[in-house]
Amino acid sequence: MLCIETVLVNNAHAARADYALGVNTEYSDNQNLSADNELTDIKMSYLAGISFHENTASIQSDLRALAEYNKYKNGTFEDEVILNLSTENIWTIRPSSFFWVLEDYFSQTENDVLLNETPDNLINTNVFSTGPDIYFRIDPVNKIAINMRASSYNFEDNDTDSKRGSLRLGWVYNVHSSLEVSINTEFQDISYDEIVDSDYSSQDYFISINSEYSRSVFHLDFGTSFIHRDTREDFDANLLRMTWVNQFRSQSFFTLDVSSQITDSGLDLQMSSSSDQEFDRTGTQISGDIYKANNIEAIYHIANGYRSFDFTLGFRDEDFEEVEQDRILKRFGFNFSYNYFTRVLISTLLQYEKVDNTDILQLDEQITAGVSFDYRMSRNFTFRTEITSIKNTSNVSTSEYDENRLLFSLNYSGNPQSYR
Repeated sequence: MLCIETVLVNNAHAARADYALGVNTEYSDNQNLSADNELTDIKMSYLAGISFHENTASIQSDLRALAEYNKYKNGTFEDEVILNLSTENIWTIRPSSFFWVLEDYFSQTENDVLLNETPDNLINTNVFSTGPDIYFRIDPVNKIAINMRASSYNFEDNDTDSKRGSLRLGWVYNVHSSLEVSINTEFQDISYDEIVDSDYSSQDYFISINSEYSRSVFHLDFGTSFIHRDTREDFDANLLRMTWVNQFRSQSFFTLDVSSQITDSGLDLQMSSSSDQEFDRTGTQISGDIYKANNIEAIYHIANGYRSFDFTLGFRDEDFEEVEQDRILKRFGFNFSYNYFTRVLISTLLQYEKVDNTDILQLDEQITAGVSFDYRMSRNFTFRTEITSIKNTSNVSTSEYDENRLLFSLNYSGNPQSYR
């Protein structure tokens, strides 16, 4: 990948920027994902991705952005410009004790998860969060941690915009260099800009365990959440968040993410945007309600020379408090890739997803299969072709559809989609 690198020795400043450009031509025999009125179309896409990274004594910055212009030859949808932005920044004001954090995530998500994912059903979303992390060291193994955030959640053409303020206090004990245990309490206040009677506050009390041994990283939060709602009944629920990453070989790893917690559309959007998990959580119906989410995600990646295998497994159970949007989601995926003489990459994809909307008795199942061929023409240019077939079945006839896609793309200096 082409990069621009700047180094100024006098102030130990180092920055790195990468970019990639691409042109895609994609044919679809059912561009509108319709059950009985299929429209064929060819979508031309022009993409530009850029990233910027800085890691110095005072600034840690990570920015990724993708701009995409889509033009539909037969006019199935209006031509559109799509933007994606993800940036995480840490300013070290005082080493080891005072930091300022700023995050912003701009992306698209489904406005109504009961409708098929066409451009007409996607809206822009943005999460902005900023605040300080402060640490007071009492002795070599004990310290007090204070984390404060002010956040804003915005959904285009939707009345669920909200503001959030949070304060976390923790007593941290370093058992040894690879193990840390803390006792924490977190207070949050959530207010909606337009929805009446949806404001709430929460108090979380939990113990955290963080460890890092050789190639294994483990994080665990467990405790209790208390929810206070302005006009509705208060309640409490168990809190669990666990992440385990184990790199058992130099090219192979296993990740497991398990959680059970009270959340809402805005918080789930932020967690998905700032996470590297395989399954995003933005498929939840956007609303002003809060819900209990039980989540399990697992990825098993094994590589051997030029071959690699990926197995993915996901389960999610959402239990809303007020609105009838409860659902259970199950996913399984398999990928196989073979790199031939470093210039040719052949990949296959098979994924199964089942969504049971239990309150409205709608059951959807989707099978996706695909094969792709990448040919590295030169140091900077890569040609790609991909065939994908999707079959979506449902007990609601208007949600059923079949689609076959054929994609040709030419990329310069990498794949722009990787900057999403």
